[in-house]
Formats: sequence, C-alpha cells, structure tokens
Amino acid sequence: VERSRGLGDVYKRQVIGSGDNDIISGSDHSIIVGKGNQLTQSAGGAGSDQSAAIGSLNVLTDASNSLAVGRANSLIGTGIIDPNGLRSQVIGLNNRLKDTFSSIVIGGQNVVNINETNQGQNTHVFGYDNKIYGYGDNVYAIGNKIDLNAGGGASNFYAFGSNIKIDQNVHGSDTMAIGIRNKATLSYTPQTSIGLGYPALIVGAGSTAAGTNDALIITKKTGSGSNPGSRTILPDLVGFNFANDADAAAAGIPVGGLYHHNGNVKVRLT
Repeated sequence: VERSRGLGDVYKRQVIGSGDNDIISGSDHSIIVGKGNQLTQSAGGAGSDQSAAIGSLNVLTDASNSLAVGRANSLIGTGIIDPNGLRSQVIGLNNRLKDTFSSIVIGGQNVVNINETNQGQNTHVFGYDNKIYGYGDNVYAIGNKIDLNAGGGASNFYAFGSNIKIDQNVHGSDTMAIGIRNKATLSYTPQTSIGLGYPALIVGAGSTAAGTNDALIITKKTGSGSNPGSRTILPDLVGFNFANDADAAAAGIPVGGLYHHNGNVKVRLT
C-alpha cells in the first residue's frame, strides 16, 4: 500500500499473508507478514516506522527500526523519545519489551521493562521465563527464570544460568551472577567505609534447594576505607571444620577440596 499524506510525503506499508485483523496506522515503510499483527501509533507518536512484524498477534507501537518475529510479542517504545527509535528485536513466543532501545529478546515468556516508562539501552535476554525490570543500560540475561531488577538506571548486570536473582537495591550495580539458584539476598552486609564492597561476581551452586546457594562471592575493589581491596567469600566453608584429611574425606570433602580447622584453611591432599 502506498498513499500520499500531503506536502509531498509518501508513506509505504505492505501486508503479506491472510492479513486477518491486521492493523496499520501511521507506520511508514513497514511490513506485516502473518495474521493479527498490529503496527500502530500512540498519541503524538511517530508510528512503527521502518519496522516489521512476522508471525501472529504481534503488536509494535512507535517501535522504529524494530522487528518482532513469532507469536504474541509486544514491542512498544511509547512515543519514541529517542529520535533514532528503538532498534530492537523480539524473536520467540509471548515476549514483552517496552521503551528499551537497541535490545534483543530471544526465547519465550520473557518480560523486559514492561513496568517502566524510562528507557534503558542494550538489554539482551536469551532463554525462557526471564524478567528484567528497571531501565539500566547493558543488562544481559541468558538462561531460565532469571529475575533482574536494574532499579532506577543502574548499569552493567550480567546473569547466566537458572533461577538467578539480582536486585540493584541489594547487590548494587556492575554485578555478574553465574550458576543456578543464587541467593536473592547477600551473605554479608557491604561496608564500603572499611573496604567491604558490593559483589562483583557471584557463583550460585544450588540444586533444587532454596536458601543460601551462593558458593563464591568476589566483592568489588573499593578505593576507600581503612582496608581497600577485593574480598573473596566462601559462605559454606565456615561449616567445613575438620581436624584432618580423614575427617574431611568422611564428610565429603574431595582431594583438592578446601576445609578449615579452627579457622585455619586447609587443602585435602589425601
């Protein structure tokens, strides 16, 4: 379809497929392939210019230069505050993305920024049933059931694994979590005045159990306090108190494994 809207401007859009219930409104140079897709325009918005919806029941509103492929994906970008548009891609099933620029969502049942009105950039979500809130920049979630709150614009969060929870209000920003079922709350209280910073790296090592599953924590190196530097924390090591290698072996500590005896850290050698 090509139609003039005055002053020499021409806007173009094309529908391929059955076109049942497709809705196009104010969307320049856009394309729909499939059924029940919408390329619409919010009040005062510019429309889903240079965007494409492929599949069924996808909704793109003001999502300039963006792409939705699959079923029932929603890519909004209300009003496109950034003049360059969203430039985001959603591929999969039942994903939601709102106001997030230069982002990618691949998989199913992912939610990105759906409750926020401000825009983050470079959010990348790959997997199933992940939830990313807040509007921080450079947020990456790869895996399953990752719950990541970037708060009011915190940046540089990286989560890889399953059942991982990171909250900017608890963990600070600039944090990476790897593994499964990490603990939502910290195993210590950050005190930057004495050099104990927020976590930089968390390794979760849970199975199906809830609770304390942080196996390793490396804190950020602080530049202040009486003892600045990075700390290494092994929360479970406190409970591995054995007199010798034989006692440690009986308790499941393997050769090369760490344990302690009255606070002295040891390595099981035999």
